[in-house]
Amino acid sequence: MKEAKVRESRREEIEADPDLARVLSWLLRKHFEGQLRSLHGRGLMLEAERRTNRRAYFFGERSGSRLLVYDTPAKRSVEREVVKQRGERPRVWFENEGIAYEIARLGSLWGVRVKPFYMFTGPDARTPLPGYARTAKATRRMKYDRNQSVESDLTFWARFVSQGAPVLNLGRGPIEDLLLEGAFVSLDVPEEGLIDGDGDKDQMPARA
Repeated sequence: MKEAKVRESRREEIEADPDLARVLSWLLRKHFEGQLRSLHGRGLMLEAERRTNRRAYFFGERSGSRLLVYDTPAKRSVEREVVKQRGERPRVWFENEGIAYEIARLGSLWGVRVKPFYMFTGPDARTPLPGYARTAKATRRMKYDRNQSVESDLTFWARFVSQGAPVLNLGRGPIEDLLLEGAFVSLDVPEEGLIDGDGDKDQMPARA
């Protein structure tokens, strides 16, 4: 089979064209999602059948809670329960940590913008509860998150996604040097500034 012709373009040319820039954003997201999928063995899954406002969240271990241990620059072997059981059987449900994510551009730099949220799941610690139930539980849960440390959340997600590496290479196939920093830059953003139009209310205050 004859190979299709490939034309190389400078990144500046692609960024200057809105249509091509959207294609570039789509490709970058696909590479980032490849990294997220590689973490399935550690309990992370992409939210199914979601074409916009994309999210990933932890699922339970053997239909129960899930505890992760990670290192921070200041402390080793930090424990974090990313899936927590709530209620008692047969009315048990779970509180699963997750992130909403999107590709963001700041001048000549491209990156991944995230916002932590909670997915509320049923007895299998995996399947989301109906929307009305998640909304009610999120409203109550957010009362306890107003003073939660932003740096702690960002440190955890950065260390988990990068698996502790200072720089993560998302490149695959012919792309060998698609590098992503292993730490987030912390910026205060308004709630509506990330993933507008999301009807779900099961998210934490905006963090990026």
